[in-house]
Amino acid sequence: GAGYAGLCLITGSLWGAPAWGTFWEWGDARLVSMLVLFLTLLGYMALRAAIDDEDRGARLGAVLALAGALN
Repeated sequence: GAGYAGLCLITGSLWGAPAWGTFWEWGDARLVSMLVLFLTLLGYMALRAAIDDEDRGARLGAVLALAGALN
């Protein structure tokens, strides 16, 4: 998922360059939403890898996933 979100950010920026005259437009909700999704996915993977206790890591990861689902 993080790979596809990163690919979407790259191709969206490349597409936006001729359309907006710049590679990044903060006013475009699609691109900003994908950035939030990308950062949420990276944060989820980092959180699960940082916690040694499987049950605690899964519980905290589920809370982060629910918060990311609001996006």
